[in-house]
Amino acid sequence: ILLRRAEPGFEVFLLRRHKAARFMASAFVFPGGATEDGEDARTAAARELFEEAGVLLAHTDAELDAETLELPIQGMLRRRILDGANATAALAGAGLAWSTDVLVPWSHWITPSIEPRRFSARFFACELPSAQIPSFDEVETVDQAWVRPREALARATELKLPPPQIRTFWELSQLDTVEEVLAAGRARSEEPHPIMP
Repeated sequence: ILLRRAEPGFEVFLLRRHKAARFMASAFVFPGGATEDGEDARTAAARELFEEAGVLLAHTDAELDAETLELPIQGMLRRRILDGANATAALAGAGLAWSTDVLVPWSHWITPSIEPRRFSARFFACELPSAQIPSFDEVETVDQAWVRPREALARATELKLPPPQIRTFWELSQLDTVEEVLAAGRARSEEPHPIMP
């Protein structure tokens, strides 16, 4: 759940899935996807955010924010990963590592047992690092939008929002600032409970 400050309040980033996707085709969703071998949920969230939206949550050995990374290098790293390179190894080759600590747990959804394809999906919230501009990957995703929570709810049908996005936008609509969202996520993480429709 990628957030950016806006006056007043905040906006949330959405990506539109390709119309040929096997799951949630043409729907606007939060960036994300499946874990790969050896990944935990936070690492997968950071990797998917970079692959699908081009937003890099990483630090160097000197603990500098990835904002200092030149955009052409960031773009080349993303292209290598989209072309099949191991993401963690590609970052390490550039002297970087994922900054998963900025991802704040928000919710854990498990699809109903009647569904033929089931997922255990963990949602995390984070603020867009300054100087970074998200962009869809033109592979899995074909469009993007920044929306305020109440606007997203009003446009839910048009955006083809799946149930987890609708519920999340309703929860976010009760909050006024990025700081409130991140604080609420930290509080929620102390009492984790999966949502099982």
